[in-house]
Amino acid sequence: MVRTIRAKKMTPGTYAKYGKVVELKPGEDPFVDNEEVVGWLNVVEFEPDMPRVVHLIMEKRRKMVLTKLERHTKGMELFIPISGQCVMAFAEAREPKDPDEMPNIDTIEVFEIKDISAFVVNEGVWHWVGFPISQTATQLVVLKSGSEKDNVDARDLPEPIQIVL
Repeated sequence: MVRTIRAKKMTPGTYAKYGKVVELKPGEDPFVDNEEVVGWLNVVEFEPDMPRVVHLIMEKRRKMVLTKLERHTKGMELFIPISGQCVMAFAEAREPKDPDEMPNIDTIEVFEIKDISAFVVNEGVWHWVGFPISQTATQLVVLKSGSEKDNVDARDLPEPIQIVL
């Protein structure tokens, strides 16, 4: 029998143990609200003194079968959806500095990435690139500069997981 996980809506509450959701209209009061603009300050705060880069990723539609997860052990990651819709899988971080840690498949949750402006993946949280619901899904990804060399820890899962909508 294949393990399945049903995707759920990503909200600040459902996603809180993995990071932060930046909603299209944050719940807190804006710092400016006039006839020309509404704006909120500091919706994401990064680690101080860590150089950042912005990557562009476009995920291709494929079977929604999760076979691996990755984590970043040297800083958080910010995803900014810019086109399409997808679902993404996340598993709890236990000890980001433990080089032998494996993702716990019993903690995997899958979220629909839509109707939000951005989301943060906390340091050490296991995740994988999105599975598009549309033909493709594209995000800007902000992370530690040089992280493709020393900040990606990917692991195969002990069994494949079927994602269902």
